[in-house]
Amino acid sequence: MKAITYSRTGESSVLQLQHRPVPDPGAGEVRVRIVVSGVNPTDWKHRKGAPPSDELEFPELVPHHDGAGVVDAVGFDVGASLGVPAITAHHIVNYKAGGTAKAIREVAPDGVDIVVEVAPAQNAALDAAVVSNRATIAIYANDGGDSVELDIIPNMWVNARYQFLVLYTVGADALANGRDDVASAVRDGAMGVGESAGLPLHYFPLEETAAAHDAVESGVTGKVLVQVSE
Repeated sequence: MKAITYSRTGESSVLQLQHRPVPDPGAGEVRVRIVVSGVNPTDWKHRKGAPPSDELEFPELVPHHDGAGVVDAVGFDVGASLGVPAITAHHIVNYKAGGTAKAIREVAPDGVDIVVEVAPAQNAALDAAVVSNRATIAIYANDGGDSVELDIIPNMWVNARYQFLVLYTVGADALANGRDDVASAVRDGAMGVGESAGLPLHYFPLEETAAAHDAVESGVTGKVLVQVSE
């Protein structure tokens, strides 16, 4: 099988196309034939290192946290597996055009109940300006800075609540609920993608994974996908 790997941190040029034997799944494991692999911002950040001289956890790594494919082999004692829950949109606001708070308030005059935040350092003031009373601001990424400064009064006035989230430690019950909710949304046709859904898709062949990383790092709008197989 083909695989993209890297053995040191640095620019996207450290990503190399390799040929590896196809492994058999062991107990408690499944083998997934990945069809499409999404490039998450954490992928290029980990590859780049902070600082760039960071040592890797293993001599060689395969990048990317997100992917979709087909289970083509199953080991013994296998339960359920779960990918990262997804989000879709009914209304789209282009924050790069300016007037973002006003545009959001036009869509949600009473404010936003739940904010799924990936750049709290940059968006703290915006979040406070658009949330409803007793809103939750859920943070699962730190694009644009590792610390955030909050204006206390606007957040206190609406009883805002900040909640941090990472899937790896959130717990089995929460993951199971997320799996069921996402599956239901997919069945109901609520998980639209593409230009019409506000989520443009940018495809790259496996051999151009480095270019896919560069696209995400440069802030391209939409989802960057690497086509791994058919």
